[in-house]
Amino acid sequence: MSYVVLPSSPAPMIIEPQQIDYGGVLSPPLGGTDQRVNRNGNRWALRIQMPLMEEPEAGLWVGALTRGQRYGVRLPLIQADVNIGIPGSPLVNGSGQAGDTLNIKGMASGYDLVAGQWFNHVSGGFNYLYKIALPGKAIGLGTVTATIEPPLRAETTDNEVLEFEEPVIEGLLVGQGQGWTIDAAIHTGLSFTIRERR
Repeated sequence: MSYVVLPSSPAPMIIEPQQIDYGGVLSPPLGGTDQRVNRNGNRWALRIQMPLMEEPEAGLWVGALTRGQRYGVRLPLIQADVNIGIPGSPLVNGSGQAGDTLNIKGMASGYDLVAGQWFNHVSGGFNYLYKIALPGKAIGLGTVTATIEPPLRAETTDNEVLEFEEPVIEGLLVGQGQGWTIDAAIHTGLSFTIRERR
C-alpha cells in the first residue's frame, strides 16, 4: 500500500496512544473467577492534536490528510521524553519468533532500551509499531532480548530491519478521519486518529 507521508513540521502538540486490544475478560454468569482471554493482532492507534498553524503549513497538512483518507498515512513519531542516542544497526536475531519478546542483534554495545520507547519491525514492506515494555541493555556484540507490547504480529525473518531512530506509525485514518477549524486570525487547528492496518 502506498501511504501518504505526513509533513514532519510542525510536530504534533499532543499524541494519545491507544492500544487496540482484541482480547477480553470472560465473567462466569454464575460467579467464579474471571478469565482474561488474549488474542493475536493487538496494535496501536494514535490520536493526534496539532498546534495552530498558518499557511503554507496548514495547507500542506490539510492536503496530506485529505489524500490520506483514501490511501492511508505514515507519520514519524517524536519521542521527546526518550533519549534515543545511537542504537547502532539493530536487526532481528533469528527467524520464527513470536510472543512478547524479540531477540535483537546489531545494536550498539551498551545501548539502553527505555521502557516506553517506540520502534518499528520492518517486515514484508510494512512498518509494525511496538513499544519497549521493560528496560534492557545490549551486551557483547549488540545483542539483547527486548520485552515488547503488543506481541509480535508478523513472523520474524533473520536480519529484518528494526527502526529505533525514526519510528513511524502507518495506517488508516479512522473515525471522522480528520477535522480542522479555522479561527478569525486564519489559524488552522487539526486533529485526527491513525490506526495501524495490521
